[in-house]
Parts: sequence; structure tokens; C-alpha cells
Amino acid sequence: MKTRIILAATLATFFATPAFAVTCPDLIIDVNSKLATAGDSMNEEVEGEIITLRNDGQDLLATGDDAACQEKLEEALSLFTQ
Repeated sequence: MKTRIILAATLATFFATPAFAVTCPDLIIDVNSKLATAGDSMNEEVEGEIITLRNDGQDLLATGDDAACQEKLEEALSLFTQ
């Protein structure tokens, strides 16, 4: 029984990891697109924070920390609604 649980957990991790890797580049594109269309209407402080979060996300993606990358990029996207 323990072997099945370990095998199931291993397979779940194996198949979930690529999902994050595909999501982060899409999120980066989304952030860049929203920044381009926001123009001058965006608060400079908020824009700077979004850019910092996007850059942090890109760095995390490069190091392979996909979960943290996704978290940073989703935080950046949430700032567009404020």
C-alpha cells in the first residue's frame, strides 16, 4: 500500500511540474501585454512594482523555481486591477 502511495505522489509531481513551466512564460507575456496597453494611465509606483515582480518572476523561471515564478507573476497581474 505504501508503495502505491509513493508511486502516485511521484507521478503527480512529475506531471504537475511541466504545467508550471508552461504557465510562467504565458504569464510573462500577459504582464508585458498589459504593461504595453496601460500606457500613461498607470500610476508610476504601481508600474514599477509590476515590473519588479515581472523581473523577479523571470529570474525565478530561469532558476527553475516554477511555483515561485507563477506566484510573483500572478501578484503582478493582480496589481493591474488596483
